[in-house]
Amino acid sequence: MNFVVRSSLPAQQLAGLVQAAVKELNPSIPVTNIAPLTRYVDAALSQARFTFVLMQVVGGLAVFLAAIGLYSVIAFVVAQRTREFGIRLALGETPGGLKRKVVVRGVTIVAASAAVGVVAALLAVRAVEALLYEVNPYDPVIFGTVVVFLLALGAAACYAPARRASRADPLSALRME
Repeated sequence: MNFVVRSSLPAQQLAGLVQAAVKELNPSIPVTNIAPLTRYVDAALSQARFTFVLMQVVGGLAVFLAAIGLYSVIAFVVAQRTREFGIRLALGETPGGLKRKVVVRGVTIVAASAAVGVVAALLAVRAVEALLYEVNPYDPVIFGTVVVFLLALGAAACYAPARRASRADPLSALRME
């Protein structure tokens, strides 16, 4: 049998009073596991908290790996097209315009990937719906925030390769051709 006692007394003092009251009523009833209610609530929620933290870690790792992958792909494409970028610069393309083109191309890839991810998330939301408490699993603010975050992350991952592309030397590009 379990019961809850409300009091403004400290837990230690209340435990002694509860044990004495139960012993007075029936000395054969053992009183065990006296603890504040918060301890029982924490124990009941510990599995859900662990799952939540694990999901955060895995999600953060996925975002990190996606950013590294995007950076690597864009850096590889920029390295493959260094001569082309040098020729473009020699023909009058501005470094800023070239930088913008590389970043826009990378962000376009991220936008397409984010669209596919949103559709997949909307289809998979039923799997995690039981873990959510007082949260709308189809919250457009959350989905919008994630898409904006991913687009910003994609732009940041594309910036270094774009800067490298805008610094391509037109003379060496023309000598190679």
